[in-house]
Amino acid sequence: MSAGEVRLRYSTLVNYVSMMYRLIVSVGFTVVIARKLSPADFGVWGIVVSTTLMLANLWSLIGFWMRRDIARGNRDAVSAGTAAAILYSIIAAMAHIALGLAQSVLFGWPFEAFLVSAPMTVAAVIDKYSSAIVSMIKPEGVGYKNFVLDTVRFISALGIIYVIGRSVYSPIIAYTLGFLASSLVSFTILFRIGIRPWPGHLLKVKEWVKAAYIPLASVARLSILSGARAIFSWATGSEVSVAYLNVGLSTQTVIVRASAQSTPALYTRLLRGRGKEDVEEVLRLFMLLTGFMAASFIALSKTIASLYNPIYIGAWPVVILISVFGVAEGIASILTVSAWGSVRSERLTWSELKGTPLFRVTYVRLLALVASLLAGSVLARLVVPNYLMAAEYFAMALLAGSAIYTLWVGSHVRTSFNFRFPRKEVTASLIASITVIIYYIVSGAGELIVENFWHVAPLLLIHGIVALAIYVVVWSALSPWFRWLVRASLTHLGRFFTG
Repeated sequence: MSAGEVRLRYSTLVNYVSMMYRLIVSVGFTVVIARKLSPADFGVWGIVVSTTLMLANLWSLIGFWMRRDIARGNRDAVSAGTAAAILYSIIAAMAHIALGLAQSVLFGWPFEAFLVSAPMTVAAVIDKYSSAIVSMIKPEGVGYKNFVLDTVRFISALGIIYVIGRSVYSPIIAYTLGFLASSLVSFTILFRIGIRPWPGHLLKVKEWVKAAYIPLASVARLSILSGARAIFSWATGSEVSVAYLNVGLSTQTVIVRASAQSTPALYTRLLRGRGKEDVEEVLRLFMLLTGFMAASFIALSKTIASLYNPIYIGAWPVVILISVFGVAEGIASILTVSAWGSVRSERLTWSELKGTPLFRVTYVRLLALVASLLAGSVLARLVVPNYLMAAEYFAMALLAGSAIYTLWVGSHVRTSFNFRFPRKEVTASLIASITVIIYYIVSGAGELIVENFWHVAPLLLIHGIVALAIYVVVWSALSPWFRWLVRASLTHLGRFFTG
C-alpha cells in the first residue's frame, strides 16, 4: 500500500464526523449515568473504568510495533497481533481483579464491581488491538466502528438500567457490550478487504516483546493518564471527589479524540516517507475542528456541569481547566506522533535509541505527566475534604504539565521537519473561538442551568447553531486555506452525487 492510498483529509474528516456523533452520544451516556447513580456509585464507576483503560493501554507495548509493521505492509503482523491480544487480554483481566482486590482492602471500594468488570477489560484489549490494525490500513474505519461503539453503549445502558435498576453494574455491562460491538465492526472491515486475523507467528510476538522497551515510556504515560481518576481517588481517599473530576474529564476526552482522528493516517504516511506538509495540514485541521468545541465547553462550563447533574454545577472551573488541557494534549499528541514518524528504522539498539526522538520525546512526555500528577495529588491532599477544590487543583496541575511539554516538543519537531507552525490558522481559530465565547456570554447561554434537559435542549441547540455560524464566518474571513477546503469539499460532494 502506497502513501497516497491512505487519505489524510478524507479519513480525518470522516473520523471527525464520527467523533462529533460520539460527543453527543457520550455526553448522553454520561448524563444518564450521572443522574441515575449516586455520587458514590458514579465515582466507583469512574475508578473501575479508569482501571480498565489503564490496563488496556498496556497492550500498546506490543501494539506499537504491530502498527509500524502493518504500516510498512507486513501482513504477518496482523496474525501475530491477534495471538498477542488474546494472551494479554487474559493477563489484563487477572490484573484487573488483583487491583480491584487491593483497592477494596486499602480504600473500601466494592470488590464486586471490579470482579464484574473483568470481562470489560478483556473486551477493551480486543477492541484496542482490532482498532489499531484498522487505523493503519483503513483509517476512516475507526470512525465507522466508533459510531457503533457509542450507539450500542448508550442504548444498552438505557435498557440495562431499566432491567436491573440504578446500579453501578449497568454502565459496566454497557461498556462491555460497546467494546464487543466495536471489535466486531473492525473484524468485519478486515475480512471485507481480504485480511484474515487468525492467531499465529508467535516468533514475531517474541520479537516485539524484546523491543517493548522502546514504547515503554509512551505506554506507561497513556496508562497512567487513563488511571488519573484512580490516582486522584488514592490522593483524596474518596470516591465522591472522582465524581467532580469525571465532569471535567469528559470534555477532555472529546477534544483529545479530535487529534486522534488524524494521527493514524499521519503516522502511516510519515513512516512511508511523507514530511512536513502532512504535519502542517493535520495541525490546521485540528485547530479548525477543536476551536469551536473548546470555546463552547469554556463558555458553557456551568451549563455542562449542571447537565450531568445540578449537584455538580460547582465543578464548572474543572470543566474549563480540563478543556484547555484537552487542547494542549491534542496538539502535543500530533507533534509527538510526528516525532515518532521521523524515525523510520526497523529496530534500534539502546545506544541508538537514546539519540532519537523516539526516546527523548517519549520520556520527556512521561516525566511531565508524572510530575503534574504528583503535584496535583499533593495539592489535592492539602485541601481534603474540600473535594471540589481538590479536583480544581488536580486539573490545574495536569494543564501546567501538558502546556510545558507541548511548547518543548513543538521546538523539537520544527527542527526535525523544518516546518512552519500554521500561524494563520492558529490566529483564525483563536479569534473565532473568542468571538464564539463572547456570543455565549452576551446571549446569556453560559448561565443556563439544566434542571430538565428537554426544557433547555431546544434553546441550547439554537445557541449552538448561531455560535457555529459565527465560527465558520470568522474562519472564512481570516483563512484562505479554509476557503480552499470548503471549495474542494463542495466540488468533491458535487462529483459524488452527479456520478
